[in-house]
Amino acid sequence: MIRKTLTCMLACVMGLTMAGCSDGSEGESSSTVADGTINATLPDTSATATPLVVYYSYSGNTRRIAQRLATIIDADSYEIRTVDAYPEDPHDTAEVSQQERNSGDLPELVDDLPDLEAYDTIYIGGPIWNGYVATPLERYLESTDFSGKTVVPFSTSMGSGQSGYLDDFNERVRDPEAIGSYTDIEFPGNGDPDAFTDEQIDELLSDWLDDNDARPHAVADVTLNSGYTMPMLGLGTWTLSDDEAEDCVYHTLEDGYRLVDTAQYYGNEAGVGRGVRKAIADGIVTRDEVFVTTKIMPGTYADPDGAIQESLDRLNLEYIDLLLLHQPGSHDEEVYRGMERAVDEGVVRSIGISNYYTQEAVDEVLSFARITPAVIQNEHHIYNQDDTLQRYVSQYGIAMEGWYPFGGRGHTSESFNNETIMALADEYGKTSAQIILRWQLQTGFIAIPGSSNPDHIAENHDIFDFELTDEDMRSIGAIDEGLRYEEAWHD
Repeated sequence: MIRKTLTCMLACVMGLTMAGCSDGSEGESSSTVADGTINATLPDTSATATPLVVYYSYSGNTRRIAQRLATIIDADSYEIRTVDAYPEDPHDTAEVSQQERNSGDLPELVDDLPDLEAYDTIYIGGPIWNGYVATPLERYLESTDFSGKTVVPFSTSMGSGQSGYLDDFNERVRDPEAIGSYTDIEFPGNGDPDAFTDEQIDELLSDWLDDNDARPHAVADVTLNSGYTMPMLGLGTWTLSDDEAEDCVYHTLEDGYRLVDTAQYYGNEAGVGRGVRKAIADGIVTRDEVFVTTKIMPGTYADPDGAIQESLDRLNLEYIDLLLLHQPGSHDEEVYRGMERAVDEGVVRSIGISNYYTQEAVDEVLSFARITPAVIQNEHHIYNQDDTLQRYVSQYGIAMEGWYPFGGRGHTSESFNNETIMALADEYGKTSAQIILRWQLQTGFIAIPGSSNPDHIAENHDIFDFELTDEDMRSIGAIDEGLRYEEAWHD
């Protein structure tokens, strides 16, 4: 899968946002980027098809590898099955398969083979039998048209036959556009499918995956003025309980997202931390791959250092990626100084502000900030596009982040049923939500809406296979009314 890197002015607003089906809220010393530019890495919409893993497994070894492979690369999978079972004794099976190969009478396969039309890349694997491709897989290779596809071979073995397998595979696979690099996973003598842990399989496959550029790239990110990279789509956790947050964060990371947003005010930092740590323990992500944002309130001015430590303790993480001042207050400077000290101490990597809607409010923070805010997080949706402030803060290299991408609870229908949005959804074969998400992708706002539905979280990731035209963007821009639904936040 291809990535393309775009260097763009924040004022030119190239970036990405993400939304869920139910809306919710929301290092080193930072320095201003001199020319007001950021580096945004966006997935190429022409190269985002889900890969497919096809495999035949006799003893369970190949199944173990293939299923782990599918998890790592976020792929669909299909197991080839024969109509008639092979003998349980592997020596008898070796005899049968040799007879099949010699006679050309290959085994009949169960007739539910996957349609390859939706796939660009197919990973194909099986055990090595008699130094060759297993005959059920041989039947599949010879009976399937791989025109226009990239096929990537792999095998499992007890330690020999790799060169014969690869030669046999290359001879039998029909008309692929390209063949990727090959690997074999050698199992120990007892042939136990559980001989390897997930972590060990990950390590065994690592170089091969890198050679084939196999890891999923459908994550957009932006380099902040702090020097750190922030994903531009994520999950907001406002209204979620600790237990709900733990479950949703886990599923979100499992689906490929890498940004999670919480706050002290939400009361679920502990659950967010548990979800992150569980995903790390299960090998879904590493800590460096996850970007965790939390927020502290202006009322913590008497002891902001203590308040930050409380968040670290509840999250139970070594550091916070982004710490925001949740809203303006009468003691912003005292709280912000504490946030800067946390950056100096290495327990916070980037800092920013939230619910600051005017140039004057931002200027006040800049007047005392030793570390320039990296992010401003505000309400943002099609009826409140806030591009004036976005253009102003671009000179400081400040990224904009939006909550309420669909207008928030009680207002989502107004966004989904907007005539312009519905017409574009019909034109592109997408939902209204996906059109709005793609619009946000192309306006430069990071977004962190909330969803507690795993299906919705996964669905919202499907916005990388199309791109709105300039005319589409202008038509959505014309919807803007400067309408905020949460006027309770200070201006």
